[in-house]
Amino acid sequence: MNDTRLNKDSRYGGTGQDVNSTTNRRVVWGSIGVTIIILIAMVWITVYVRSSRHYHEGERFLKEGKLIEAITSYESSAHAYTPGNSYVARSLDRLWEIGERLETQYSDPVYPLLAYRSLRSSVYAIRSYYMPHKEWIPRCDEKIGALVAIQIEKQQQAVAAKTEQQAEMTHREGPDQADESDRGDESRLHADEETPQMEKKQQ
Repeated sequence: MNDTRLNKDSRYGGTGQDVNSTTNRRVVWGSIGVTIIILIAMVWITVYVRSSRHYHEGERFLKEGKLIEAITSYESSAHAYTPGNSYVARSLDRLWEIGERLETQYSDPVYPLLAYRSLRSSVYAIRSYYMPHKEWIPRCDEKIGALVAIQIEKQQQAVAAKTEQQAEMTHREGPDQADESDRGDESRLHADEETPQMEKKQQ
């Protein structure tokens, strides 16, 4: 009877230890899971707050008419991507809006190109195993291609105009320079003729 009681007690005790060990493992893994969730939440909140701050900074610059500064702020906001962050999409919309506004305000394509290139680079910057907001890429490529073509054409026109201007200046200055050269030769001849006469007088 005593042996039977000891066997039962040891069996029950072993079962209790197994239960405690399982419970401890669950507590440890649960703590690890909660810690990971908290860290992810902290990172998400930090990035979200940074995106919000840069977006509102861009809004202030936009109201003040400082479009170049606004581009920088919206680009920084778009780079701070987190899933569900509405400020990223709103910043991309603003960059497109500024690009179109700069197209109407300036004949030089450099300024709108800055906005469209910032938009495109922002989309590429936030891609990972998938690319959010990828619909902007073909739209930006079309705009950038058209503006670069205009920029090249303007540069070629400027070079041609400068070459033509230099040719006209050379053509106009040619006869005058020839007259000055002739007058210089005559003055040298007179100087050579006067030199012997002055030597004779001195003798």
